[in-house]
Amino acid sequence: MEESKDHSDREDTDQHEKHHETHHAHEHADRQESHKHHARAHPVRHAPQRQSWGKENAWKIGSVIVGIIILIIVLVKIAGPATPIVPGAVDVINPAQGDATAGQGTAAPAIVPAGKTVLIEEYSDFECPYCRRYYQQTYKQIRDTYGDAIVYEFNHFPLSFHPKAQKSGEASECARDQGRFDEYHDILFETGKLDVPDLKAHAAALGLDTVAFDACLDSGEKAGILAADLAEGQARGITGTPGFFIDGKMLVGAQPFAAFKELIDAALGTETPMPESTDPEIRFIVIGDETCAACDTTQIVAITQQQIFPNVVVEEYDYGTAEGLALAEKYGIVALPAYIFGPNVVDAANYDQVAGALIQAADGYVIAPAASGAVKYLNPPGEDDDPSSGPDDAEVVIIEFSDFQCPYSAQGSATMDQVMEEYDGKVRRVFRDFPLSFHPDAEKAAEAAQCAFEQDEETFWEYHSLLFANQDRLAVSDLKGYAEDLGLDTEEFGLCLDSGRYADEVAKDLADGQAVGVGGTPAFFVNGQMVSGAQPIGNFRAVIDAELGG
Repeated sequence: MEESKDHSDREDTDQHEKHHETHHAHEHADRQESHKHHARAHPVRHAPQRQSWGKENAWKIGSVIVGIIILIIVLVKIAGPATPIVPGAVDVINPAQGDATAGQGTAAPAIVPAGKTVLIEEYSDFECPYCRRYYQQTYKQIRDTYGDAIVYEFNHFPLSFHPKAQKSGEASECARDQGRFDEYHDILFETGKLDVPDLKAHAAALGLDTVAFDACLDSGEKAGILAADLAEGQARGITGTPGFFIDGKMLVGAQPFAAFKELIDAALGTETPMPESTDPEIRFIVIGDETCAACDTTQIVAITQQQIFPNVVVEEYDYGTAEGLALAEKYGIVALPAYIFGPNVVDAANYDQVAGALIQAADGYVIAPAASGAVKYLNPPGEDDDPSSGPDDAEVVIIEFSDFQCPYSAQGSATMDQVMEEYDGKVRRVFRDFPLSFHPDAEKAAEAAQCAFEQDEETFWEYHSLLFANQDRLAVSDLKGYAEDLGLDTEEFGLCLDSGRYADEVAKDLADGQAVGVGGTPAFFVNGQMVSGAQPIGNFRAVIDAELGG
């Protein structure tokens, strides 16, 4: 369940294929202008150029949009076990499961104003099952509904834990050289056959010049294009697949058609008819917190009413009021914002699609915090006895859950270093372990860091930095070598590491994180507000400054 910079294809701690990693993008040289814009489509028009997206969208996307996305995913049964179930933090992309059009009926063709178009920029991975599901279900419905009004741009975002994604992406670019990107793209998603021999066979099936294609693929000459797309996507806040920008607005994961429709219609200034609901009136209690900048509920409420359960009757309360506190106690609320449906939600058309995400409490059904986009935990994880830096009386405490083998944790750690420098004396940082099961060296690396901490707290941070700087060398022999390099008592360190002295401590950190909705690494709690993934420092500044009253 790695990471969160929002990943739409990320992994569950127990199910590698369900993981949606946050992606650490390195700087890459610009590709040639002829390859800069990967517009793709079937009957859809190609994008002539990229659209600006605006840095000001980053925090809004982090604090609000992802929560909305997660709610939609859950309520239309899209949020299955794919990414770890990640709290509505800023960065986790939740892949879809089930029928992306379940319970929605079929939208009629849109009446589009003459000359109007909408740019959809997709960041995708040919090995990602959720990207494939999007292609098979939602993409085709968008195409059939809006036709040439959609300008499509395909960008590569190969995930590190998908071994066939890189070469299949390169193969599609080799097909582009021969003018057949669209058809090749379709074959990859329709067949799912991505081994190199298959990639070459697809080219032959399309009648491409196989000598030129094979030479292109074998040379790796298109790797730079994928690297540039990955870096660009990461810079724009994409952390998993699929991820989209619709008229500049981010949409994360293999969302249902309704989620795309909302944004497309807004961009076109038109509406397409949706099926009329036969749901009963359903009580919908919303508990927010006016002191929490990231706890806005307006957009989630609007989408719930317009797209999921049209007949909900909304009652909104602030957690700081007597009524809000009483409702939170009645329904056992542990995180905000909180959403509670009345008992007759079971009679709604979409109930069967969402039942797995609802927790029965008192006389209603609460959307599980990990699925609702909750960002403020009422009882956030504590410091335990873990390594920390910064003053004990700091106004802001950041609890960091991390994995020494996760590249995005390394990026998040570097951002934390910058935070500690900028907010010197105002922030306390606590490091807690969250080794992911598909990172084979992460567990022992975490134990080793605890062994270093046992000898000297300051040395812990040096050891911690060494591990992140050498993520490809985390074997036990390497871990002992770093201890020697730092002048630790190597005999005692070896006894500590070999005995598994801190295995229980690491397991406790992992359990504590899971208990509050951590689903990947890195994950941070800033005075109880979750920020998930290797976010830009600006996203942390927004939360920290609000907490400091700035």
